[in-house]
Amino acid sequence: MKRNYFIPALLSFTAFMLFAVAASYGQEKSIPEFLKEKQVWNEKLVVIYAPAEQQHIVKEQLDVLYSAISVFKQEKIVVVQIPTALSFSNRMYLKQKLRYHEDRLNVWVIDEKGNLRLSSTKVNSADQLLRVLNIDNRPDALAKARFF
Repeated sequence: MKRNYFIPALLSFTAFMLFAVAASYGQEKSIPEFLKEKQVWNEKLVVIYAPAEQQHIVKEQLDVLYSAISVFKQEKIVVVQIPTALSFSNRMYLKQKLRYHEDRLNVWVIDEKGNLRLSSTKVNSADQLLRVLNIDNRPDALAKARFF
């Protein structure tokens, strides 16, 4: 008697794929957890957010920063774009900790110690962000409290 192993193997593979997708989907992190993870390596962060209807401004900001990509790598500056769909807890975190404006572009610069150095609602030049993060001559932190 000949057995057909194709159908059980296909069913097993399909079940495995569904489990893998469900497992990875459930690992979504909150913004504070994600930013804290980025801070582990003492990297400086440029965090960018804008609502869905203003993504063209995010592209403009990223294009401006792209010109200094080699300097950003050398200085350990990571550019992070936050997704447009935010949970309630993430929105509250951004409002309470990072001066979030839900209807416009937001650019936050966080130093290697987790201090907020710049909060802006305009497109910023790479030079301006580098000046704010330059450890030798940067201004005092906008907020002394650590965010993570």
